[in-house]
Amino acid sequence: MKILLVNPYFLERDANETNIMKPYPPLGLLMVAAALREAGHEPVVFDGTFESYSAFRTVLNQKKPDLVGLYANVVTREVSLDLIRICREAEIELIVGGPEPCTDPQAFLKAGALAVVNGEGEITATELVNYLADSQNKQRDNLDLVAGVYMLRNGTLVQTAVRPRVRDLDTLPMPARDLVPIERYLEAWRTKHGYSSLNLITSRGCPYQCTWCSKAVFGDLFTQRSVASVLAEIKTLQQEYAPDQYWFADDLLTLNRDWILELSRQMSTQPVQVPFECLARVDRVDQEILSGLHRAGCYRIWYGGESGSDKMIRLMKKGFTTTQIGEAVKLTKQNGIEAGLFILIGYPGETMKDLFLTLSMIRRIGPTTCGTSVAYPIKGTVFYEQVKDVLSPDYTWSQRNENRISFRGLYSERYYWFAVRLVNNWNLYYRGKQQGDSILKQLVRAGKIMIAGSASLVIGLFCHLENRLRREKS
Repeated sequence: MKILLVNPYFLERDANETNIMKPYPPLGLLMVAAALREAGHEPVVFDGTFESYSAFRTVLNQKKPDLVGLYANVVTREVSLDLIRICREAEIELIVGGPEPCTDPQAFLKAGALAVVNGEGEITATELVNYLADSQNKQRDNLDLVAGVYMLRNGTLVQTAVRPRVRDLDTLPMPARDLVPIERYLEAWRTKHGYSSLNLITSRGCPYQCTWCSKAVFGDLFTQRSVASVLAEIKTLQQEYAPDQYWFADDLLTLNRDWILELSRQMSTQPVQVPFECLARVDRVDQEILSGLHRAGCYRIWYGGESGSDKMIRLMKKGFTTTQIGEAVKLTKQNGIEAGLFILIGYPGETMKDLFLTLSMIRRIGPTTCGTSVAYPIKGTVFYEQVKDVLSPDYTWSQRNENRISFRGLYSERYYWFAVRLVNNWNLYYRGKQQGDSILKQLVRAGKIMIAGSASLVIGLFCHLENRLRREKS
Protein backbone atom coordinates (compact mmCIF):
# COMPACT_ATOMS: atom_id res chain seq x y z
CA MET A 1 0.00 0.00 0.00
CA LYS A 2 1.30 3.46 -0.92
CA ILE A 3 1.11 5.70 2.14
CA LEU A 4 1.90 9.40 2.33
CA LEU A 5 2.93 10.28 5.90
CA VAL A 6 2.64 13.97 6.71
CA ASN A 7 4.48 16.23 9.14
CA PRO A 8 2.20 19.31 9.05
CA TYR A 9 4.67 21.70 10.67
CA PHE A 10 5.63 24.56 8.32
CA LEU A 11 8.52 26.78 9.39
CA GLU A 12 7.32 29.45 6.95
CA ARG A 13 4.23 29.95 9.14
CA ASP A 14 6.21 30.38 12.36
CA ALA A 15 8.22 33.61 12.47
CA ASN A 16 9.50 32.93 15.98
CA GLU A 17 10.90 29.47 15.19
CA THR A 18 12.25 30.71 11.85
CA ASN A 19 14.27 33.27 13.78
CA ILE A 20 15.46 30.69 16.32
CA MET A 21 16.08 28.12 13.54
CA LYS A 22 16.62 24.94 15.57
CA PRO A 23 14.51 22.44 13.60
CA TYR A 24 14.57 18.70 14.17
CA PRO A 25 13.21 15.80 12.09
CA PRO A 26 9.82 14.34 13.21
CA LEU A 27 11.06 11.19 14.96
CA GLY A 28 7.59 9.84 15.87
CA LEU A 29 6.40 9.95 12.27
CA LEU A 30 9.66 8.41 11.05
CA MET A 31 9.31 5.51 13.50
CA VAL A 32 5.84 4.79 12.14
CA ALA A 33 7.28 4.98 8.61
CA ALA A 34 9.95 2.44 9.55
CA ALA A 35 7.34 0.06 11.01
CA LEU A 36 5.16 0.32 7.90
CA ARG A 37 8.12 -0.28 5.60
CA GLU A 38 9.15 -3.30 7.67
CA ALA A 39 5.62 -4.66 7.17
CA GLY A 40 5.96 -4.44 3.39
CA HIS A 41 4.19 -1.14 2.69
CA GLU A 42 5.54 1.81 0.69
CA PRO A 43 5.65 4.90 2.93
CA VAL A 44 6.84 8.25 1.68
CA VAL A 45 7.00 11.37 3.85
CA PHE A 46 5.81 14.90 3.19
CA ASP A 47 7.84 16.90 5.69
CA GLY A 48 6.40 20.41 5.82
CA THR A 49 9.32 21.86 7.78
CA PHE A 50 11.08 23.41 4.79
CA GLU A 51 8.13 23.27 2.36
CA SER A 52 5.47 25.81 1.50
CA TYR A 53 1.92 25.16 2.64
CA SER A 54 0.74 25.10 -0.97
CA ALA A 55 3.21 22.30 -1.79
CA PHE A 56 1.02 19.74 -0.04
CA ARG A 57 -1.62 19.73 -2.79
CA THR A 58 1.10 19.33 -5.41
CA VAL A 59 2.67 16.36 -3.61
CA LEU A 60 -0.76 14.81 -3.04
CA ASN A 61 -1.51 14.98 -6.77
CA GLN A 62 1.94 13.70 -7.77
CA LYS A 63 2.19 10.78 -5.33
CA LYS A 64 -1.47 9.71 -5.58
CA PRO A 65 -1.24 7.69 -2.36
CA ASP A 66 -3.72 4.99 -1.36
CA LEU A 67 -3.76 6.43 2.14
CA VAL A 68 -2.50 9.50 4.02
CA GLY A 69 -1.23 9.31 7.61
CA LEU A 70 -0.87 12.56 9.53
CA TYR A 71 0.79 13.38 12.88
CA ALA A 72 -0.73 16.30 14.82
CA ASN A 73 0.14 18.07 18.05
CA VAL A 74 -1.18 21.19 19.75
CA VAL A 75 0.97 23.49 17.58
CA THR A 76 -0.17 21.96 14.28
CA ARG A 77 -3.83 21.34 15.14
CA GLU A 78 -5.39 23.95 12.86
CA VAL A 79 -3.21 23.27 9.82
CA SER A 80 -3.75 19.53 10.32
CA LEU A 81 -7.52 19.96 10.19
CA ASP A 82 -7.09 21.95 6.96
CA LEU A 83 -4.97 19.19 5.40
CA ILE A 84 -7.57 16.58 6.39
CA ARG A 85 -10.22 18.57 4.50
CA ILE A 86 -7.93 18.76 1.45
CA CYS A 87 -7.57 14.96 1.49
CA ARG A 88 -11.30 14.54 1.89
CA GLU A 89 -11.92 16.77 -1.14
CA ALA A 90 -9.42 14.66 -3.11
CA GLU A 91 -11.28 11.51 -1.94
CA ILE A 92 -8.15 10.07 -0.34
CA GLU A 93 -8.56 8.20 2.94
CA LEU A 94 -6.61 9.56 5.91
CA ILE A 95 -5.69 8.34 9.37
CA VAL A 96 -4.23 10.57 12.07
CA GLY A 97 -2.21 10.16 15.26
CA GLY A 98 -0.30 12.20 17.81
CA PRO A 99 -1.15 13.87 21.13
CA GLU A 100 -3.78 16.29 19.82
CA PRO A 101 -6.02 13.72 18.05
CA CYS A 102 -5.70 11.41 21.07
CA THR A 103 -7.16 14.10 23.35
CA ASP A 104 -9.79 15.36 20.89
CA PRO A 105 -10.49 12.53 18.42
CA GLN A 106 -13.98 13.73 17.49
CA ALA A 107 -12.69 16.99 15.99
CA PHE A 108 -10.34 15.14 13.64
CA LEU A 109 -12.86 12.46 12.72
CA LYS A 110 -15.55 15.03 11.95
CA ALA A 111 -13.07 16.92 9.77
CA GLY A 112 -12.77 13.79 7.62
CA ALA A 113 -10.22 11.44 9.16
CA LEU A 114 -11.14 7.77 8.84
CA ALA A 115 -9.54 6.81 12.15
CA VAL A 116 -7.43 8.15 15.00
CA VAL A 117 -4.51 6.07 16.25
CA ASN A 118 -4.75 6.22 20.05
CA GLY A 119 -1.39 5.99 21.83
CA GLU A 120 1.85 4.57 20.42
CA GLY A 121 1.66 4.48 16.65
CA GLU A 122 3.99 1.81 15.26
CA ILE A 123 1.96 -1.36 15.87
CA THR A 124 -1.51 0.18 15.68
CA ALA A 125 -0.79 2.05 12.46
CA THR A 126 0.69 -1.08 10.87
CA GLU A 127 -2.30 -3.24 11.80
CA LEU A 128 -4.70 -0.52 10.67
CA VAL A 129 -2.97 -0.15 7.30
CA ASN A 130 -2.92 -3.94 6.89
CA TYR A 131 -6.66 -4.00 7.51
CA LEU A 132 -7.36 -1.17 5.07
CA ALA A 133 -5.12 -2.74 2.41
CA ASP A 134 -7.16 -5.94 2.46
CA SER A 135 -9.68 -5.62 -0.38
CA GLN A 136 -12.18 -7.70 1.58
CA ASN A 137 -12.47 -5.07 4.30
CA LYS A 138 -14.84 -2.60 2.67
CA GLN A 139 -16.60 -1.43 5.82
CA ARG A 140 -14.66 1.59 7.05
CA ASP A 141 -16.76 2.13 10.19
CA ASN A 142 -16.05 -1.36 11.48
CA LEU A 143 -12.43 -1.35 12.62
CA ASP A 144 -13.09 -3.26 15.83
CA LEU A 145 -10.47 -5.88 15.02
CA VAL A 146 -7.74 -3.23 15.34
CA ALA A 147 -6.94 -2.28 18.94
CA GLY A 148 -6.00 1.32 19.80
CA VAL A 149 -8.30 3.15 17.38
CA TYR A 150 -11.00 5.84 17.53
CA MET A 151 -13.61 5.98 14.75
CA LEU A 152 -17.09 7.30 14.05
CA ARG A 153 -19.97 4.87 13.62
CA ASN A 154 -23.22 6.49 12.57
CA GLY A 155 -21.87 9.78 13.87
CA THR A 156 -21.01 8.37 17.31
CA LEU A 157 -17.46 8.16 18.64
CA VAL A 158 -16.32 4.56 19.10
CA GLN A 159 -13.10 3.42 20.77
CA THR A 160 -11.74 -0.05 20.09
CA ALA A 161 -9.88 -2.11 22.67
CA VAL A 162 -7.02 -0.31 24.39
CA ARG A 163 -3.66 -1.42 23.02
CA PRO A 164 -1.05 -2.31 25.66
CA ARG A 165 2.11 -0.20 25.71
CA VAL A 166 5.24 -1.51 24.02
CA ARG A 167 7.38 -2.80 26.88
CA ASP A 168 10.56 -3.55 24.91
CA LEU A 169 11.45 -0.50 22.81
CA ASP A 170 14.38 -2.38 21.28
CA THR A 171 11.86 -4.39 19.25
CA LEU A 172 10.89 -1.26 17.30
CA PRO A 173 12.83 -0.26 14.17
CA MET A 174 15.02 2.83 14.07
CA PRO A 175 13.39 5.98 12.63
CA ALA A 176 13.39 6.03 8.81
CA ARG A 177 15.48 9.19 8.60
CA ASP A 178 16.26 8.47 4.95
CA LEU A 179 12.70 9.55 4.08
CA VAL A 180 13.27 13.20 5.05
CA PRO A 181 15.96 15.69 3.95
CA ILE A 182 18.30 15.37 6.94
CA GLU A 183 20.97 17.43 5.20
CA ARG A 184 18.56 20.39 5.03
CA TYR A 185 18.13 20.20 8.79
CA LEU A 186 21.87 20.09 9.34
CA GLU A 187 22.46 22.94 6.91
CA ALA A 188 19.79 25.10 8.58
CA TRP A 189 21.64 24.69 11.87
CA ARG A 190 25.04 25.38 10.36
CA THR A 191 23.84 28.51 8.58
CA LYS A 192 22.24 29.99 11.69
CA HIS A 193 24.50 28.72 14.47
CA GLY A 194 27.73 27.52 12.89
CA TYR A 195 27.20 23.90 13.94
CA SER A 196 24.69 21.12 13.26
CA SER A 197 22.49 19.07 15.57
CA LEU A 198 20.34 15.93 15.39
CA ASN A 199 17.76 14.53 17.78
CA LEU A 200 17.24 11.06 19.21
CA ILE A 201 15.04 9.64 21.94
CA THR A 202 15.70 6.74 24.31
CA SER A 203 12.53 6.48 26.41
CA ARG A 204 8.77 6.95 26.58
CA GLY A 205 6.24 7.76 29.28
CA CYS A 206 6.40 9.66 32.57
CA PRO A 207 5.29 8.56 36.06
CA TYR A 208 5.05 12.14 37.39
CA GLN A 209 1.77 14.06 37.59
CA CYS A 210 2.53 17.66 36.56
CA THR A 211 -0.87 19.28 36.04
CA TRP A 212 -0.14 21.00 32.73
CA CYS A 213 1.66 18.18 30.94
CA SER A 214 -0.09 16.05 28.30
CA LYS A 215 0.59 12.32 28.39
CA ALA A 216 -1.96 11.38 25.75
CA VAL A 217 0.36 9.17 23.70
CA PHE A 218 2.75 7.45 26.12
CA GLY A 219 0.95 7.74 29.47
CA ASP A 220 2.44 7.05 32.90
CA LEU A 221 4.45 3.93 32.13
CA PHE A 222 8.16 4.69 31.73
CA THR A 223 9.98 2.48 29.24
CA GLN A 224 13.56 2.82 27.99
CA ARG A 225 15.72 1.38 25.24
CA SER A 226 18.84 -0.59 26.11
CA VAL A 227 22.15 1.24 26.32
CA ALA A 228 23.44 -0.94 23.48
CA SER A 229 20.57 0.17 21.22
CA VAL A 230 21.21 3.86 21.91
CA LEU A 231 24.96 3.53 21.29
CA ALA A 232 24.29 1.69 18.02
CA GLU A 233 21.99 4.48 16.86
CA ILE A 234 24.56 7.17 17.69
CA LYS A 235 27.22 5.21 15.80
CA THR A 236 24.96 4.99 12.73
CA LEU A 237 24.11 8.69 12.88
CA GLN A 238 27.78 9.59 13.09
CA GLN A 239 28.61 7.43 10.09
CA GLU A 240 25.72 8.67 7.94
CA TYR A 241 25.29 12.32 8.96
CA ALA A 242 28.12 13.31 11.34
CA PRO A 243 26.24 16.05 13.27
CA ASP A 244 28.27 18.32 15.51
CA GLN A 245 26.03 17.65 18.50
CA TYR A 246 22.94 15.73 19.66
CA TRP A 247 19.70 16.60 21.41
CA PHE A 248 18.31 13.82 23.64
CA ALA A 249 14.59 14.57 23.43
CA ASP A 250 13.64 12.43 26.45
CA ASP A 251 11.61 14.11 29.17
CA LEU A 252 13.40 12.02 31.80
CA LEU A 253 16.82 10.97 30.56
CA THR A 254 18.18 10.49 34.10
CA LEU A 255 15.17 8.75 35.68
CA ASN A 256 16.83 5.30 35.72
CA ARG A 257 20.02 5.95 37.67
CA ASP A 258 21.83 2.72 36.78
CA TRP A 259 20.94 3.15 33.09
CA ILE A 260 22.20 6.73 32.78
CA LEU A 261 25.42 5.88 34.64
CA GLU A 262 26.07 2.99 32.25
CA LEU A 263 25.23 5.08 29.15
CA SER A 264 27.56 7.83 30.36
CA ARG A 265 30.34 5.36 31.11
CA GLN A 266 30.15 3.78 27.67
CA MET A 267 29.81 7.10 25.83
CA SER A 268 32.87 8.43 27.63
CA THR A 269 34.98 5.54 26.29
CA GLN A 270 34.04 6.06 22.63
CA PRO A 271 36.85 7.05 20.22
CA VAL A 272 34.94 10.22 19.28
CA GLN A 273 32.79 12.06 21.79
CA VAL A 274 30.06 14.28 20.37
CA PRO A 275 28.60 17.05 22.60
CA PHE A 276 24.94 16.75 23.57
CA GLU A 277 22.25 18.46 25.61
CA CYS A 278 19.29 16.91 27.38
CA LEU A 279 16.41 17.34 29.81
CA ALA A 280 16.28 16.18 33.43
CA ARG A 281 14.34 16.71 36.64
CA VAL A 282 16.08 18.61 39.42
CA ASP A 283 15.41 15.74 41.85
CA ARG A 284 16.86 13.08 39.53
CA VAL A 285 20.48 14.25 39.34
CA ASP A 286 23.38 13.97 41.76
CA GLN A 287 27.16 14.33 41.77
CA GLU A 288 27.83 10.91 40.24
CA ILE A 289 25.26 11.32 37.47
CA LEU A 290 26.40 14.83 36.57
CA SER A 291 30.10 14.02 36.54
CA GLY A 292 29.37 11.00 34.37
CA LEU A 293 27.29 13.06 31.93
CA HIS A 294 30.06 15.64 31.69
CA ARG A 295 32.63 12.95 30.84
CA ALA A 296 30.23 11.57 28.22
CA GLY A 297 30.03 14.94 26.44
CA CYS A 298 26.96 16.59 27.96
CA TYR A 299 27.38 20.36 27.82
CA ARG A 300 23.89 21.54 28.83
CA ILE A 301 20.98 20.17 30.89
CA TRP A 302 17.54 21.76 30.81
CA TYR A 303 15.45 21.63 33.98
CA GLY A 304 11.73 22.35 34.25
CA GLY A 305 11.97 24.61 37.27
CA GLU A 306 8.84 26.56 36.24
CA SER A 307 8.73 29.02 39.17
CA GLY A 308 10.65 30.48 42.09
CA SER A 309 7.53 30.19 44.23
CA ASP A 310 7.05 26.97 46.20
CA LYS A 311 3.34 27.72 46.25
CA MET A 312 3.19 27.61 42.45
CA ILE A 313 5.32 24.46 42.26
CA ARG A 314 2.88 22.74 44.64
CA LEU A 315 -0.09 23.90 42.54
CA MET A 316 1.56 22.41 39.44
CA LYS A 317 2.26 19.17 41.38
CA LYS A 318 5.90 19.20 40.30
CA GLY A 319 7.01 17.13 43.28
CA PHE A 320 10.10 19.14 44.25
CA THR A 321 11.00 22.47 45.87
CA THR A 322 12.78 25.68 44.91
CA THR A 323 15.63 24.60 47.20
CA GLN A 324 16.11 21.51 45.02
CA ILE A 325 16.08 23.70 41.90
CA GLY A 326 18.91 25.78 43.32
CA GLU A 327 20.91 22.73 44.40
CA ALA A 328 20.59 21.08 40.97
CA VAL A 329 21.63 24.23 39.09
CA LYS A 330 24.62 24.75 41.40
CA LEU A 331 25.80 21.14 41.14
CA THR A 332 25.33 21.10 37.36
CA LYS A 333 27.52 24.17 36.88
CA GLN A 334 30.11 22.83 39.31
CA ASN A 335 30.45 19.80 37.03
CA GLY A 336 31.18 21.96 33.99
CA ILE A 337 27.69 21.63 32.47
CA GLU A 338 25.46 24.57 31.54
CA ALA A 339 22.18 24.69 33.47
CA GLY A 340 19.13 25.76 31.47
CA LEU A 341 15.92 26.57 33.31
CA PHE A 342 12.40 26.52 31.91
CA ILE A 343 10.10 29.10 33.51
CA LEU A 344 6.30 28.98 33.22
CA ILE A 345 4.43 32.29 33.56
CA GLY A 346 0.71 32.73 34.17
CA TYR A 347 -0.31 29.41 35.71
CA PRO A 348 -3.59 29.82 37.68
CA GLY A 349 -2.92 31.33 41.09
CA GLU A 350 0.30 33.11 40.15
CA THR A 351 0.46 36.67 41.48
CA MET A 352 3.01 39.43 41.01
CA LYS A 353 4.57 38.30 44.28
CA ASP A 354 5.18 34.85 42.77
CA LEU A 355 6.71 36.46 39.68
CA PHE A 356 9.10 38.46 41.87
CA LEU A 357 10.03 35.26 43.74
CA THR A 358 10.95 33.75 40.37
CA LEU A 359 13.12 36.77 39.55
CA SER A 360 14.77 36.49 42.95
CA MET A 361 15.50 32.80 42.40
CA ILE A 362 17.06 33.46 38.99
CA ARG A 363 19.34 36.13 40.47
CA ARG A 364 20.24 33.88 43.39
CA ILE A 365 21.01 30.58 41.61
CA GLY A 366 22.22 31.99 38.26
CA PRO A 367 21.07 29.52 35.58
CA THR A 368 23.16 29.62 32.41
CA THR A 369 20.08 30.32 30.32
CA CYS A 370 16.29 30.52 30.66
CA GLY A 371 13.42 29.52 28.41
CA THR A 372 10.27 31.40 29.39
CA SER A 373 6.75 30.60 28.22
CA VAL A 374 3.16 31.43 29.13
CA ALA A 375 1.09 28.55 30.52
CA TYR A 376 -1.10 26.97 27.84
CA PRO A 377 -3.92 24.54 28.76
CA ILE A 378 -3.84 21.33 26.69
CA LYS A 379 -6.96 19.18 26.55
CA GLY A 380 -6.79 16.12 28.74
CA THR A 381 -4.72 17.80 31.47
CA VAL A 382 -5.70 18.88 34.98
CA PHE A 383 -4.77 22.44 33.99
CA TYR A 384 -7.26 22.39 31.11
CA GLU A 385 -10.05 21.23 33.40
CA GLN A 386 -9.24 24.11 35.77
CA VAL A 387 -9.65 26.82 33.11
CA LYS A 388 -11.89 25.33 30.41
CA ASP A 389 -14.80 27.59 31.39
CA VAL A 390 -12.72 30.77 31.07
CA LEU A 391 -10.83 30.10 27.84
CA SER A 392 -10.33 32.96 25.40
CA PRO A 393 -12.56 32.95 22.27
CA ASP A 394 -9.44 32.42 20.11
CA TYR A 395 -7.97 29.86 22.53
CA THR A 396 -6.73 27.42 19.87
CA TRP A 397 -2.97 27.62 19.31
CA SER A 398 -1.76 28.59 15.87
CA GLN A 399 1.86 28.74 14.75
CA ARG A 400 1.70 32.52 15.05
CA ASN A 401 0.20 33.22 18.46
CA GLU A 402 2.14 31.12 20.96
CA ASN A 403 3.34 32.50 24.30
CA ARG A 404 0.28 34.53 25.16
CA ILE A 405 -2.31 33.99 27.84
CA SER A 406 -5.23 31.97 26.45
CA PHE A 407 -7.64 32.07 29.39
CA ARG A 408 -8.92 34.68 31.82
CA GLY A 409 -6.07 35.01 34.29
CA LEU A 410 -5.49 37.37 37.19
CA TYR A 411 -3.96 39.94 34.84
CA SER A 412 -4.32 41.11 31.26
CA GLU A 413 -2.66 39.66 28.17
CA ARG A 414 -0.35 42.72 27.99
CA TYR A 415 0.86 42.04 31.56
CA TYR A 416 2.02 38.54 30.61
CA TRP A 417 3.67 39.87 27.45
CA PHE A 418 5.83 42.18 29.59
CA ALA A 419 6.35 39.52 32.29
CA VAL A 420 7.97 37.11 29.81
CA ARG A 421 10.34 39.83 28.61
CA LEU A 422 11.10 40.86 32.17
CA VAL A 423 12.19 37.32 33.10
CA ASN A 424 14.27 36.88 29.93
CA ASN A 425 16.10 40.20 30.26
CA TRP A 426 16.55 39.71 34.00
CA ASN A 427 18.39 36.45 33.36
CA LEU A 428 20.46 37.99 30.54
CA TYR A 429 21.46 40.88 32.78
CA TYR A 430 22.71 38.76 35.69
CA ARG A 431 24.33 36.21 33.40
CA GLY A 432 26.09 39.04 31.57
CA LYS A 433 27.39 40.48 34.83
CA GLN A 434 28.88 37.10 35.75
CA GLN A 435 30.50 36.80 32.34
CA GLY A 436 31.94 40.31 32.45
CA ASP A 437 29.75 42.00 29.85
CA SER A 438 30.59 45.59 29.01
CA ILE A 439 29.01 48.42 30.99
CA LEU A 440 27.07 49.44 27.86
CA LYS A 441 25.50 45.98 27.49
CA GLN A 442 24.60 45.93 31.15
CA LEU A 443 23.00 49.37 30.90
CA VAL A 444 20.94 48.36 27.85
CA ARG A 445 19.67 45.24 29.58
CA ALA A 446 19.00 47.16 32.79
CA GLY A 447 16.95 49.60 30.72
CA LYS A 448 14.90 46.77 29.25
CA ILE A 449 14.33 45.40 32.74
CA MET A 450 13.15 48.81 33.94
CA ILE A 451 10.70 49.13 31.03
CA ALA A 452 9.32 45.60 31.24
CA GLY A 453 9.27 45.62 35.05
CA SER A 454 7.53 48.99 35.32
CA ALA A 455 4.97 48.01 32.68
CA SER A 456 4.28 44.68 34.41
CA LEU A 457 3.89 46.40 37.78
CA VAL A 458 1.58 49.17 36.53
CA ILE A 459 -0.60 46.85 34.42
CA GLY A 460 -0.66 44.26 37.19
CA LEU A 461 -1.80 46.78 39.80
CA PHE A 462 -4.46 48.10 37.44
CA CYS A 463 -5.76 44.57 36.81
CA HIS A 464 -5.74 43.89 40.55
CA LEU A 465 -7.86 46.99 41.21
CA GLU A 466 -10.19 46.16 38.34
CA ASN A 467 -10.73 42.63 39.67
CA ARG A 468 -11.32 43.97 43.16
CA LEU A 469 -13.96 46.43 41.92
CA ARG A 470 -15.65 43.65 39.92
CA ARG A 471 -15.84 41.45 43.03
CA GLU A 472 -17.25 44.29 45.11
CA LYS A 473 -19.96 45.02 42.52
CA SER A 474 -20.95 41.38 42.37
